[in-house]
Order: sequence, then C-alpha cells, then structure tokens
Amino acid sequence: GGTVVLSALQLMSEIVEARYATGGWNIYAAQASDGEAFRAGAGKSARFLADPILPFTRYFAYLETPDESGARMSSLWVEYQEISAAPGAFAMRRVTRRDEIYPVFRELFRKDVGAQAA
Repeated sequence: GGTVVLSALQLMSEIVEARYATGGWNIYAAQASDGEAFRAGAGKSARFLADPILPFTRYFAYLETPDESGARMSSLWVEYQEISAAPGAFAMRRVTRRDEIYPVFRELFRKDVGAQAA
C-alpha cells in the first residue's frame, strides 16, 4: 500500500506479460491498501490500473483498510472511484476493523460475483 502501489501494479503487469502473454488466461487480482499514496501516486496508480491492468484481468478487487474511523476517503479511493470498467470487472470495498477483512474478501470473490465478470 501507500507509496508502493504503482510499483506493485507495474510488477504485476511485468509478470503477466512474461508468463501469460499468450492470452486465454483468466487473471483475477486483489489489492489491499490503507489507501494512502505519496503525492501524485494515487492518480498514477489509478491510471495504470485502468490501462494496462484492467484490460488483461477478468476481475480486480480493491479492499481499503483505512484507520478505524474510516471517515475520510483516501486519495487512492477517490482516484479508483473514477475508473470506468466493464460491469463486474472491478470492485471496491472498505473495512474499518481487522475482523472484516476476510469476510469482505470472501464476498468479493464469491462464485456469483466472479460469474458476473465472465
């Protein structure tokens, strides 16, 4: 999370290109972050997620874990909200407690959610 979001997305892109460039693969991804990004990092990360990441993924889930108040939207959340993706191809959720993380990930990757991305 934080300032390394863009570099993580870039690494994902490199791995997909190196291992799965032949196409025909169903690539599902998940990102969890506190949403804080350094300076223009949130905008750059969102643009990189929108292109090239989302076009080669079947489904991408973003889970934000802000501080316990969860009152303020992070810079990454705001930028990611601007991403337009095919219905069922991109999902975002926020949690404020640790015990919510696993249940929300289970919800994000339910079988019927993945079928929507098909």
